[in-house]
Amino acid sequence: MRTLAEDRAYMRAVLDAQPAMTLLTNGIEMIDANDSLLRFFPQFSTLDAFKQAHHCICDLFMTHVDALGYLYFEHQHPNWVNLALERDYRVLMRKASVDYHFMVRTRCFDYQEMTYFVVVFDDISSHVDAEMTMQQQLVTDMTTKLPNRVKLIKDMTTYSPQGILLVKILEFGRLNEVYGIQFGDAYLQSFAERLREECHQLPGLIGPYRLSGSEFAYQLFDDEANASVWQSRAHWLLTDLNQRDLVVLGSRIPVMVAGGFSLWDEEVDDEEQLLLQAAMAINRARKQHLLVLEYDAGWRERQRYQQAQEWLEKVRQALAEDRIEPVFQPIYNQSLGVVDKYECLLRLRDDQGQLIAPGLFLDAVRHTREYLHLTQVMFKKSCALFADRAEFFTLNLAEDDFRHSDHLKILLDLVRHYEVGHRLTLEVLESEEITSYEQMLMALAPFRALGCSVAIDDFGSGYANFAHISGLQAQVLKIDGSLIQAMAKDISKENVVLGLVEFAHRMGLLVVAEFVSSDDLWQRLAKMGVDGIQGYAVSPPVQAGIVGTILSN
Repeated sequence: MRTLAEDRAYMRAVLDAQPAMTLLTNGIEMIDANDSLLRFFPQFSTLDAFKQAHHCICDLFMTHVDALGYLYFEHQHPNWVNLALERDYRVLMRKASVDYHFMVRTRCFDYQEMTYFVVVFDDISSHVDAEMTMQQQLVTDMTTKLPNRVKLIKDMTTYSPQGILLVKILEFGRLNEVYGIQFGDAYLQSFAERLREECHQLPGLIGPYRLSGSEFAYQLFDDEANASVWQSRAHWLLTDLNQRDLVVLGSRIPVMVAGGFSLWDEEVDDEEQLLLQAAMAINRARKQHLLVLEYDAGWRERQRYQQAQEWLEKVRQALAEDRIEPVFQPIYNQSLGVVDKYECLLRLRDDQGQLIAPGLFLDAVRHTREYLHLTQVMFKKSCALFADRAEFFTLNLAEDDFRHSDHLKILLDLVRHYEVGHRLTLEVLESEEITSYEQMLMALAPFRALGCSVAIDDFGSGYANFAHISGLQAQVLKIDGSLIQAMAKDISKENVVLGLVEFAHRMGLLVVAEFVSSDDLWQRLAKMGVDGIQGYAVSPPVQAGIVGTILSN
């Protein structure tokens, strides 16, 4: 057996061949391999102090520091070789407040009928530093060195603040224009430093963060503070900011800021919504020439009402000026291999000449006379177009249309006048509002007498009720576009659509798929036996002059 001196000599030879710091053991004791490693921890006087300060290979090895400050390793666990072998450990060591990171690897080898275990310490400090720097840059605003929006969202998710206060520098864009971007950056840096100072003046503020441009944020933490208290604190903060000029590159520049804050409640879904509400509060504060405002949930409802009133007025003007126009989306007949039908879709041409889809205005006019007038215009213009054509076409009817017998009579007279009933399909929107199939059947009977067929529109949209099929005695089932779109991302939805197609065919109905956006979806639906394809894969909606030019694929 070799002497300890021989073991040390062999170990030195190994070290000479490897750049990493290495410790060798023969399974009995750990042998000092590199004095510099052992001197990393002169500040630790006891084993417990070392273990408490660092998470490392200490779980497997016992260590101690001798009187000279040398750190020694000895095996502690009786089965330490099996525990440590072929495993990698990340070790943090500290000397003179400097962190050193190592990857510790334990390996086994045989030499001259002896088994040795090598513990290799690879210095990865530079790699760790680079990684930490990159991670820090992802959550830091480079101009002000404040944590950024990404960091704010992460902190809000982790710590769940009571609310958020936003502070916005007013007229910052003009300052950039007058003094230049370099001066603007210096201004932001000085303002950020001021915000750091202010954070210590008021209880409950955590931050600041720079979100973007001239907008900054604080998290609010104080369960004993209500909205009135936060209003008072925010007002004091913003007043103090406005009253003290900033010194930027030797120039005194006044500060003009406004603020808005929002507190968590049951209506807030997530951190982004809380930030959005605080931003809305700032915008309203600026419009009202106030220093700071709390977000009021009533604003959103009042805003919706105001927008609805504005759209209602726009629809009234469009009706008066004949700016309601149908557009027509082709429906491809799979069995014939041609486009032989068009769905007539509502559009409003605004005063700039742009066509506006009904998603922006239809809810605003629902349950009003204007809604009925829109339907009447759609029937009149669409029936007039197809009166002299051979193609089939479809028009939409909703629950509101069936509530007014005089309105239905106007629509019926238009179909009769233009003699298009045998080519018209009435698409009835599937809805939970349908309560009486008997009344709807009575309302549809005169249209059926003129040759009109009935389709159930948006089937499977969330109100899926197979009673609609038999209750309305429909001839066509149109599968809701959300299901078709979901097929593109989730193959399991294909089974749902296939089930609807097979059911409809057993009931003797034709099936049309809407929102077919790709050739792949088209081919998959064709294999299911879908009878009609509608969507951008066939064609987007076209204006009247193009109807008839899209004949086949």
